[in-house]
Amino acid sequence: MDPGFSSHLTARGIIIGMMNWINANTGAISAILTFVLTIATTIYVFLTRQLLRESVTVREASSRPSVVIRLSIHETQIHLLNLAIENFGNGPVLSLEFTVKQYCQERRGVKDLAKIGFFRKGLHYLAPHERIDMFVANAIGNLDVLKQQPWTIGVRYRDAADRIYSESFTIDFSEFEGISRVGDSPFEKMSESLEKIRSDFGSLISGQRRLTVKIYSLEDEYRQERISELFYKLHELGPEAFNAVEALVNEQSDRVAASGTPDVSESTEV
Repeated sequence: MDPGFSSHLTARGIIIGMMNWINANTGAISAILTFVLTIATTIYVFLTRQLLRESVTVREASSRPSVVIRLSIHETQIHLLNLAIENFGNGPVLSLEFTVKQYCQERRGVKDLAKIGFFRKGLHYLAPHERIDMFVANAIGNLDVLKQQPWTIGVRYRDAADRIYSESFTIDFSEFEGISRVGDSPFEKMSESLEKIRSDFGSLISGQRRLTVKIYSLEDEYRQERISELFYKLHELGPEAFNAVEALVNEQSDRVAASGTPDVSESTEV
C-alpha cells in the first residue's frame, strides 16, 4: 500500500474520531465554554467597575477644595507675622466656620482673632487658590510668650457638591524662633525707588526745582552731525594736520569770544 495513502487514511480517521467525540460530548463542551465565558465577563465587569471608581475618585480629587491655615512672615518686615488662610484645592470653598483657641491676645502687638468678622460669623466663599493674609502678631517683645502655648484653629466647610470637611490647624510661634533674613527685600527696594520718583516729581510740580531744557533747531542738529563727522575724520589725519586744525579752531574760538556772538543753542528753564 502507498505510504502517502495510508497516512491520509490515518488523518481522516483521527478527524472523524474527533468529530464523533465532539458530537457525543456536545453538552459538556457547551457547559465548559459557557463557564469560561461567564468568568471572562465577570472579570471584565469587575475591571470596568474599578476603572469607573478610579475615574470618579480622580475627578473628585481634582475638584476638591483644601483649606490650609498657617503662619507666614511679612514680605518686608521679618518681625511681623501674618496668618494666611488659603484654598490650595481646585474647587471653591463654601460656608467656612471657624473655632479659635487663642492665647495672649490681650498683649499689645497681638491681634485678637475673635474681633475679626469672619472668625466670628464665618466666611461665605473662598475661591480656588485664593489667599487671605492678615497681621496676627509682632514678634518683638511677644515671641517668648507666644511660643509657650500654640494656638489651635479649627475650620469646617463644604464643597460645591455639599460634602462637608472638617480640619484643625496648630499655630506654633516657636517655629519662627531664630529666623533671620540676609539682604534687602526687593519689595522694599521698589518702594524706596517709587518714593524717590514721587519726591522728584513733587518738587517739579510744586516749583521747588526747575527742569533745564535745551532746545535745538534742525540747523543745530545738522551742525552737530557735521561736527561728529569731522571729528571722526580728524582721527585719521597725521599729527601735522591735526595741529593745523586745532590752531584754526582755537583762532576761530577766540574771535567768537571777542565779538560776543551768542551760542548756537538756546537754553531755557521751565
